Amino acid sequence: MQWYLNLRIRTKLLLSFALMSVIAGGIGWIGLSEVRALTRDSAGMYAHNTEGLNHLGTTIDYAQRTRIYMRDVVLARSSEEKATKLDRVKQYRKSRDEELAILQGTISDPEIEKACTECRDQWRENDDLQDQIIALATQGKTNRATDLMYGRATDVYKNMQASLDKLASLEENAAKGPRPSILEWPPARTA
Repeated sequence: MQWYLNLRIRTKLLLSFALMSVIAGGIGWIGLSEVRALTRDSAGMYAHNTEGLNHLGTTIDYAQRTRIYMRDVVLARSSEEKATKLDRVKQYRKSRDEELAILQGTISDPEIEKACTECRDQWRENDDLQDQIIALATQGKTNRATDLMYGRATDVYKNMQASLDKLASLEENAAKGPRPSILEWPPARTA
């Protein structure tokens, strides 16, 4: 330690500033590494906690729009109007199925996966019934189509809505619930 005491003040100051610079650089490097890790982890948190809710909301919206346009197909007065509304029904069904597929990709909970499968099964039943209503409406059998739409189709739709509500509740509770470890998160999708 005698060698240090024998150094001039200028050399001691330079050495202390150099040492402080190395320490500050190390702290900065650790800080940047942690910020990068936090950014990466936030993408996983988003994918696990909220991305599914976004796709579920869009899926529910398309299901509602499909139902509205189904009513419009039955009530349309001209064949051109029916064709336009029918195209929208097909478009919303396709979009709904695409959103549900994306939603299924964000699910890591078996109970939510089961509820999602139940929704898909309910939609198949609903779509089959809607196809029957469309066939009656396009054949000019509006009264039978209306009876089917406001009769059996209402019950099927209520069941479909109940399965959607259950799925939404499970997704919401999963987003609010305890977070799994980062290693359990599904990989984040990048846009």
